[in-house]
Amino acid sequence: MVAALKTVLMIEDNPADVEIIREELALVRGTEFTVETASNLADGLTYIGEHAVNGILLDLSLPDSHGLETFMRTREQAPELPIVVLTGNEDEELGLQAVREGAQDYIVKGNLKGSGLARAIEYAIERKVVDTKLRRAKELEAISHLSMGMVKDINNVLAVILMNLQSLEWPLRDDDFLSGQIKAARRAVFYGANLTKRLSGLSTEDAFSRKLIDINEQIANMADALSNVAEKGTAVETVFATTVSPVLINTLDLETALIGLVANARDSMLGGGRIVITTEDVKVADGEYAENDVGHGLGLRMISGYIVKSQQNEGFLDAMSMLDQYQQLTELPV
Repeated sequence: MVAALKTVLMIEDNPADVEIIREELALVRGTEFTVETASNLADGLTYIGEHAVNGILLDLSLPDSHGLETFMRTREQAPELPIVVLTGNEDEELGLQAVREGAQDYIVKGNLKGSGLARAIEYAIERKVVDTKLRRAKELEAISHLSMGMVKDINNVLAVILMNLQSLEWPLRDDDFLSGQIKAARRAVFYGANLTKRLSGLSTEDAFSRKLIDINEQIANMADALSNVAEKGTAVETVFATTVSPVLINTLDLETALIGLVANARDSMLGGGRIVITTEDVKVADGEYAENDVGHGLGLRMISGYIVKSQQNEGFLDAMSMLDQYQQLTELPV
């Protein structure tokens, strides 16, 4: 089986040390590393921001940064990446300090041997993966306790509101205006219940993950919720493409984005109207689009956050608006 290629960024200002590490790693069988280099911390942090790497080999004594501060600045820039600190024989205590602050390991430069170096990098990457999973599990547990408690309290309030609305509905059945207000309030209660259901979903790992979905089916399943958001006088219509590619996206983000768009459209049409949601496959070649300012409205900023800037969904947003006519938004998660 061919080993997976791993990219390691070595931030080191000594060309001789760089060559030693390249040569030692090249001698190791069964493990393939690509070693990229930066000779100062500023260039290294820039590289991290622009390229994908699996791990960092970090010299703590660089032309533009010295000591533990070098590690702290690197960790701040890339908290998700494993960092192995390189030290001299006289700096082992500094290496231990870096480990206590979160480095995965430290290596004394005089002990740079191929197999040991490769194992240190591999173990650092694996430990970081395990640490990330443990941290995520703790976060999910905390969110679970918080969200489930909130869901219970909110549902109790909604139940009281609904019972009071039901008691008013029959006595006021002959008053068209008040009957309409009560029905609108009941729709809002059911919409609130749907929100608490989604909130309870935050207690699972699925709330933070992406999966391949049928976008037509997902939107169709939201029909009732979207109609409740639009309220009376505003129709929500769907026009689905006959064939549409699966979409890789976090479903909670998608639902939140659609509800936000429908709510904004409803508020913009005081006299009611039609909200049309369409789907279609669009092929976009490299260089044919650019991310631009998506406007100043809260709704657009929210959608941009869910679809464009989210590290989960990696899509982009295309917006077109004409005064007093329509606003067209296209989310393209890829």
